[in-house]
Amino acid sequence: MTRARQGMIIFMPKGDQTDHTRSPLLYENTFNYLKEFGIIELP
Repeated sequence: MTRARQGMIIFMPKGDQTDHTRSPLLYENTFNYLKEFGIIELP
């Protein structure tokens, strides 16, 4: 571990409609929740 951190990247996959364990709706809701806290989406 280091004493200071420059930042963090959170990867949110798109999900897969054919796989019920990776529902796109679940990921989309989580993404929107994180954006409410000010997390910036990278291009």
